[in-house]
Amino acid sequence: ADGWSVPKGVFPTVEAGQSTIGMVKQWMTAPMSRDVRAGIDRFIAGAREAGFSVEAVDEPSLAPHPSLVAAIGPEILEIHGERFEKHRDRYGEDLQTRLDLAKDATAHDVVEAYRWGAMARNTIARLLGDGIGILAAPSVGSMRKVIGEDEIDVDGVRHFHRAVLASFTSPINRIGVPALAAPITGNEEVGGTKVPVSVQLIAPMWHEASILDVAGRLESAGV
Repeated sequence: ADGWSVPKGVFPTVEAGQSTIGMVKQWMTAPMSRDVRAGIDRFIAGAREAGFSVEAVDEPSLAPHPSLVAAIGPEILEIHGERFEKHRDRYGEDLQTRLDLAKDATAHDVVEAYRWGAMARNTIARLLGDGIGILAAPSVGSMRKVIGEDEIDVDGVRHFHRAVLASFTSPINRIGVPALAAPITGNEEVGGTKVPVSVQLIAPMWHEASILDVAGRLESAGV
């Protein structure tokens, strides 16, 4: 009954020979701390030691489109719009600001974002045909966000927190392909606590089984 769903098999077969992981150049440009970069370097080295080939991927069509931030506005208002108009006082100041900004999105923003997402899906499918079935990127750009502060210090440079925390996952969400966020071994020290850097594993549409297979192999190898 869900018009957005597609009738597909529940347990798709795993694509054989998924041994190449692509690191997309255009997905590594958002603010990223040296701790996260070190974690990604460990991931690459560990994946290679586990028998995977890790290749650099330079695909301009995968560079996040400027419209992506604004285009989410209508989706936010579809869920919160009526409730927000009636009960604005029940929302915190941060959410009030975001919902007010959501009203500024244009139809052009939405169309451009969906156009970019469709093009990116096609590019990812083509990369599968070229032998790169799994792509990888950081999950977040920093290991620490202080509650109550709007900015994050990334190696001495202050950035708005959503530019650091959402810039890596937001484009993948817009593309609509499956992804899995997995911790990397070799925890970083953050505020006296050891926490893992996280990497996204990303695949073409309907290849969730391949992601889980590769993630399981990496985990078994101690990556």
